[in-house]
Amino acid sequence: MPFHRRLETWGTRHAGAMLAIALLMGCSKKEAAGGPREDTPPSIAPVLEAGRGKGDGQLGQNIPEEGLPEGPKSFVVDAGGTLHVLDQENERIQKFAAGKLIGSVKIPARAFDDIELFGTSGYALLDVHSPAAIVFVGNDGQVESELPLDTSDIPEPSSITALVAHDDGYWVELTDDYLVHVASSSGAAVATSVVPGQAFDGPNALKAEQSEPQRVALFRVALPGGDPSSLGEIAFGDRVARRTLLAGRKGGGALLGVVTESEQSDPETPPVESASLIVIDASGHEKHRVSLPHSSSVEDTFRSVKRGLDGNVYVMKVTEGAVSFAKVTP
Repeated sequence: MPFHRRLETWGTRHAGAMLAIALLMGCSKKEAAGGPREDTPPSIAPVLEAGRGKGDGQLGQNIPEEGLPEGPKSFVVDAGGTLHVLDQENERIQKFAAGKLIGSVKIPARAFDDIELFGTSGYALLDVHSPAAIVFVGNDGQVESELPLDTSDIPEPSSITALVAHDDGYWVELTDDYLVHVASSSGAAVATSVVPGQAFDGPNALKAEQSEPQRVALFRVALPGGDPSSLGEIAFGDRVARRTLLAGRKGGGALLGVVTESEQSDPETPPVESASLIVIDASGHEKHRVSLPHSSSVEDTFRSVKRGLDGNVYVMKVTEGAVSFAKVTP
């Protein structure tokens, strides 16, 4: 029997088997297509909008006739996605889940600037004003300890730009350039060590430098004490006003937050700011760039973009009448 006749005969006898194979192949393709893909662009979703005021679920605001207007300075997101907002104007931390208030913690009346989690039931609160310190409070708001930040490695506490929690304790970031280890996970003072960079990535630190007005150069630094090695360079169409490395990415690479300024034709008109998140792969190349919500209020915020312990990036946008938060899934 010719080969093509044998093939037709086999197909007739085994039509059911061929259909099953086709269905399995179809399912496999659908599963692959529907599963997580590493090159999927980040998605943005709103998670909370809070009004201004002193009531439950509202966030404080202080706009004096003279002096710096202030509102919520920072926030932190735990592994379960709960949002803990530093509402220092109302002397409290407010906790939100699924867009609803689920708790509030009274904190000392102090000009706190940044917040991280402390253990499983407390907070580390950064105050960069004189006397600068990290204040560790329990979930009941009671002060458990206070760590002064007057070491020789931090000659000017006002240069602190972030409080960073890591596996080995707490670090402070100086002028967006260096990390200084200041406390253990229990809040005790440690022998300080200095790392060039803004984010940890396993055995390395990641560092972002503004190489030119419209460019940010990225470096990887082997810990401890390794020399920086070039990771790549990211270009922007406008001048870079601020940059922050949010975290390393699984498998290498980094997440970079940037605020750029677009000059206006009228020299009397101030530049227009825009914020974006750049996803960078292990070889230092840009994979994705997504626009982020950006504050239009004159209020002073300390950190408006942070990486949550759930792996997502969160953005705080402050306006005169509300404070909103969005989740970016990188």
